[in-house]
Amino acid sequence: AQGTASRTIKNMITIHGATGIEDSRIGEVGLRNSLLSQGEELEFVTSDLKEASSLTIHNLKGHLLHAETLSASKPSVRITTENLSSGMYIYMIKSSTQQFFGKFIIK
Repeated sequence: AQGTASRTIKNMITIHGATGIEDSRIGEVGLRNSLLSQGEELEFVTSDLKEASSLTIHNLKGHLLHAETLSASKPSVRITTENLSSGMYIYMIKSSTQQFFGKFIIK
């Protein structure tokens, strides 16, 4: 009965910092490419790991799909995605002093 009115205020809300699951790259640790085709290999750059670390890959339901120990002396590691279907996945590289999180998508 009274009608409607609207008002736009530009830049009213500013978000600083992480807004979700961000690719983690502190030094040289993380995925080389986070968008892959099915069957393409994941390549994790691990040249800045200070000690042996664990790598885990989970689907978005939280199911553990892959786990392995990474050596601090290897500059990278490759993992096949043959057994992973299309979708988004979360990875974590963790040691007693470092943690790296990220995501990748298989199209």
